[in-house]
Amino acid sequence: MTSDLQTCGHTDATFTDQSGSQICTLYDLTPGNGICWEDYGAPLFINYSNQNTIAGIASWVDVPGDSSCLSSGVADHFTNAYYHLDFIIKVTGLIKPYLTAGGK
Repeated sequence: MTSDLQTCGHTDATFTDQSGSQICTLYDLTPGNGICWEDYGAPLFINYSNQNTIAGIASWVDVPGDSSCLSSGVADHFTNAYYHLDFIIKVTGLIKPYLTAGGK
C-alpha cells in the first residue's frame, strides 16, 4: 500500500496513519489503479505471504476540484478490514485463521 500521509490527512482530518480504521492510497503512486464513485464496497488486496489478502473495502474517494477519480491528487479511502477483524468474526462466526493469512 502506498500513500502520502500529508495528502491523506488533508482530505480527512481524522486520518493519522494506515493502522487505524482507514487505509488511504493515492492515484499518483499507483497509476491506473484507484476507485471511483461506483466502486464503493470493492476490495483492496495486498500480497501477504504469497497470498492475496483483503486489506480494505472501498469507502470513499476525495477528488479535488474538477478532476476525475482516476487522476493526479486523488486520495482513495478504504475501511481497514484488519482493524475491524473482531467485529467481522463476531458477526460472521468465522474463525481468525480463515480470515487472515495463517491467523497472524
